[in-house]
Amino acid sequence: MKHTPISTFQSQCYSTVKHVHTTGETVIITKHGKPLAKIVPIESAPADIFAFMAGEFQIIGDIEAPLFSE
Repeated sequence: MKHTPISTFQSQCYSTVKHVHTTGETVIITKHGKPLAKIVPIESAPADIFAFMAGEFQIIGDIEAPLFSE
């Protein structure tokens, strides 16, 4: 966890937010050594159960023909 003084955060806001986004590291903003705010990365949304394997397989041949002949 990284600690940053508020004066540094004010001058380097964009680079601090970019750092949190790329590394996933939490940054705590401090004033006179006391924590004021915490910047955390956003958690990704859970994957949808429907069509989660879309495009992973390829159908080859006739899928409607019977497997065994009588």
